[in-house]
Amino acid sequence: RALLRGGALGCAALLLLWAAIFLYGSFYFSCLPPAALLRPVHFAFRCGPHTP
Repeated sequence: RALLRGGALGCAALLLLWAAIFLYGSFYFSCLPPAALLRPVHFAFRCGPHTP
């Protein structure tokens, strides 16, 4: 009897986890825009005292 209850609880937990992952994935792919804007960024660093 306890084994049956534990199995049912485990199945319910797995079902809940699967539903959470599925809903998160659905929200992520439907609401977040794709990274379509890609530009190279060039940083310039200077070591030492600042001279104008």
